[in-house]
Amino acid sequence: MKKFIFSAQVIAVIAFVPAITFAYLRNDAPKTDNTAKVENKNDMSGQHQTTGIIRLVKAL
Repeated sequence: MKKFIFSAQVIAVIAFVPAITFAYLRNDAPKTDNTAKVENKNDMSGQHQTTGIIRLVKAL
């Protein structure tokens, strides 16, 4: 009886581990692009990096 239970357990592990892994990694999300594009109005191009930190501290 123990040999049968062990054999059944090994067969179940061999069958279910790849199936569960495949199901977990599969992406069922729709392929639509639902992301919103946001403009970066705090563009710091041409300014020194510490200017942004000073503005941040003043804003607090």
